Amino acid sequence: MDKRILAEYRRLRAKNWPAASAMRAARVNVAWGDAEDDGLVELTCEPDQCSTIEECSGDYSDLVPHMREKYRKQDLETAERDGIWVYSTHYRASVDSEVECADSIGGVTGDFQDSGYDVDLKSAALEALDELLSPLIPVARKALRGVA
Repeated sequence: MDKRILAEYRRLRAKNWPAASAMRAARVNVAWGDAEDDGLVELTCEPDQCSTIEECSGDYSDLVPHMREKYRKQDLETAERDGIWVYSTHYRASVDSEVECADSIGGVTGDFQDSGYDVDLKSAALEALDELLSPLIPVARKALRGVA
């Protein structure tokens, strides 16, 4: 196993990620780092112009009313403090080719790294890159299957 994948796996397990999720994320993060170093993928972040602070409050309808209000207040405080963001992943065949958007998520408040959503966005870009390059180099497919 690639030592970088093992180190990333251990880092995520130390954050209490379940083993299977940590392994998938470790593979994706290492493959992402390689593709990012080659200038083939990027993760961008910009303010979300569509979401209001009130929209960022989760649906806590399964909680008792006083807990529902507590979590709603925490969500609003986080949005006020950190802002509301759109994260997008992009890919391209080479540093000279046009960038394509693979996936995005908006209405994000708080810490995005290691949220799980970051891994899903990166995975979408790696899979799109793999589809684009698959006749030549199945980069992402090997990494995502754990073959790399």
